[in-house]
Amino acid sequence: MVSGQLGAAAPQTLPPCMIGDVREFVQGMKVYWNFKSLGGRAVQNIPAIVKKVMPTRIRIEFMAWEAGGWVARTRTIAITNVSPRDALVPRIDQAGSGVKSIPAY
Repeated sequence: MVSGQLGAAAPQTLPPCMIGDVREFVQGMKVYWNFKSLGGRAVQNIPAIVKKVMPTRIRIEFMAWEAGGWVARTRTIAITNVSPRDALVPRIDQAGSGVKSIPAY
């Protein structure tokens, strides 16, 4: 994704395992998804779109490569309170893309 195509959303990224308030997300918002694969390898910055915002969760949709090609996949991510140890100040996204970065649980 090219940063110029993403619009004028506030450019910030949240560190892995930190999500604050579900009200920060709106349907249709572009986000990056970070997670660890089954082998323990970190996979970061998967482009995704928020499909649904619920009181304590958000549902995202992203594209995944499978044997037959690219397919759309969805995941539901819990919005949790952050422990003081992980309460880092949101920082400007490295790429200046203007999308949030969220982890998977």
